[in-house]
Amino acid sequence: MFKIGDSITNIQYLDPNNIPIINSHDTSELVTTLEMISRAGKVGKPFFIYKGVHQMENWFPGTSTENYNSQTSLSAFINESIFHEWVSDHFPASEGKWTLLLMDKYLSHKSHRVIATLISKKIIPLYFPFHMINVLQPVDRSCFSNTKILDRKEISHDFHAELSPTKARFFETYIRMRKEAYSSKTIIGGWRKCGLLENDPDVALDEYQKHIHHDVDTPEGSVQGESVIESGMGKDSTPASQKKRKKRKGGLKNTRESLLLETNDTLAEESQKLKSEIKRAKRSEARALDLLSITISNLQQCANELAEEKRNNSME
Repeated sequence: MFKIGDSITNIQYLDPNNIPIINSHDTSELVTTLEMISRAGKVGKPFFIYKGVHQMENWFPGTSTENYNSQTSLSAFINESIFHEWVSDHFPASEGKWTLLLMDKYLSHKSHRVIATLISKKIIPLYFPFHMINVLQPVDRSCFSNTKILDRKEISHDFHAELSPTKARFFETYIRMRKEAYSSKTIIGGWRKCGLLENDPDVALDEYQKHIHHDVDTPEGSVQGESVIESGMGKDSTPASQKKRKKRKGGLKNTRESLLLETNDTLAEESQKLKSEIKRAKRSEARALDLLSITISNLQQCANELAEEKRNNSME
């Protein structure tokens, strides 16, 4: 069983505060990287798609062409022609037995020509439903996530070293990061996160429910204020934690000191609650930003494929 995924990378500059400059034609350039992993923990050769018409040798310094494949497109996104080339010439299907290939429903992945070629090579295409792509993508949830973290560190290092971002430097950096980001342990962990290693659908469904309802686990150690009912009383009393503090401070002779201590404890408790809320909000924001980034990339790629399909139809 194999899974393919493509990641869109920006080659971009940083400002002096170590923050990426707003993207423009002068500060960034898109590169698509098509990766394939197996459930056995193996990874195929990377396939790079650069923006342009012709490939230049200086884009790939010091690396044998046996270790990667590459192509160009006007948008730097994958299209049906490029994907069909990859399926036809670069997919390492095993002879004599059928192979299952998991992928998303991009237009370039499900043309009649692509499907016919896959079946002729004994490859069964299986497409993820749109609303489950972010949950079922083992490449995104393991290798690509690790690569993005390492890439941010490399961008910061290059900036401080006054190294200009180029296609060649991106290629060298990615090949180096790939050895760490695509370890067998990381790959298998990605399949497990999606519930595809042990074929456990509950794992994916639970994660999907979290995305739907924006559930966030409560951090350990957070304080939960609960009302308690005192015997003989018909209304809520103060929270249990405050009652304990009153009992503990009851022996103090200095009333003002006791009041200040109680106020201090109350403020400390409130501060802890707010810190917990901030942590939960940051995790929700980070997850939402990741989903937004993936959705925007998918939307942009779909728009490019539609434009290219219209051009092809107008030429016929």
